[in-house]
Amino acid sequence: MQRPPRVARGGAGPTRAATALAVLAVDCLLARPAAATEDWSLRLSAAAWGSGLDAETRVRGRRLVETDGGVFDDLDPVLNLDGELRWRRLGVLADVTVLDVGADAEAGPLAADLEVDGVLASLAGFWRAAEAERWSVDVLGGVRYWSIDTAFSLAGLGAAERSERWADPLIGASATVSVSERVTLQALGDVGGFGVGSDLQWEVVGRAAVALTDKVALAAGWRHLAFDYDKDDFALDATLTGPFLALDLSF
Repeated sequence: MQRPPRVARGGAGPTRAATALAVLAVDCLLARPAAATEDWSLRLSAAAWGSGLDAETRVRGRRLVETDGGVFDDLDPVLNLDGELRWRRLGVLADVTVLDVGADAEAGPLAADLEVDGVLASLAGFWRAAEAERWSVDVLGGVRYWSIDTAFSLAGLGAAERSERWADPLIGASATVSVSERVTLQALGDVGGFGVGSDLQWEVVGRAAVALTDKVALAAGWRHLAFDYDKDDFALDATLTGPFLALDLSF
């Protein structure tokens, strides 16, 4: 009687090993994009800034118009949009502020109105200089572009307007502290100008953010921005300061 051919039991071993290796390779390939994604982060923020204006204009070195009230007498709504793209210890910051602020002023014995409109936009790169489990410090450098229209009117004597465009180099730093899993505090400061565009500009921002979800946070804080621009026969020395409320989206 002829026996059926014997099937080698060990033949299933290589097949199982090959299958296991294939599954492991697929797992590794699928894990790589996830690991790479963790190195990147993106935050977008939209803020309503209640800014007060304290300013002085000079023509040919002589004071022309100066605000006469307190900086908090009239807070005007200002729109600010900013974003932060980070890869490991490096990143890019960008923000745009649309100005439309005004205040009561005086020109010697005459009553006047002063308005400052325009757009300022910043772009800066940053590097994480130090970090621990709950805090980090970044240093940054970049440029801020200003497009400013200054309008002033004198009681009974008509109105005048001046438009200026310039760019300021800037340097600065920011510090972030995680108070808890949901609450984060951040402080940012920068200084620039150095006579390239304005004589000097500086900014300080403090904010506290509360995470509503993994991707959405509500933030509130204070922004103080001052600049002294003096070119040719015109000068504008202004301070914009006030509270803001922001909505953050993280990806």
